[in-house]
Amino acid sequence: MTATNKKTLRKQVEDKLTTAFADIKEIVGEKKFSKKIKKAGKILAEGVTAKATPKKKAATGKKTSPAKKTKAVAPKKTAAKPATEE
Repeated sequence: MTATNKKTLRKQVEDKLTTAFADIKEIVGEKKFSKKIKKAGKILAEGVTAKATPKKKAATGKKTSPAKKTKAVAPKKTAAKPATEE
């Protein structure tokens, strides 16, 4: 993603957050609110750009084989022999 796309995305996120949290803006104050909104917009835009361009894994010469499936074996039931009295 280019720098201009990232900036426009960040601005869009900031606008949406500002409209969504307008009531908090009055409580916290204009200056503090705008700083937090800019920070949140930057973090969210960074997350989106990271998802947009997935990193490629380095190809290695080895191929992994699928794991072998094993069946769970139940223990054998042995009949208890009655004790013989001598």
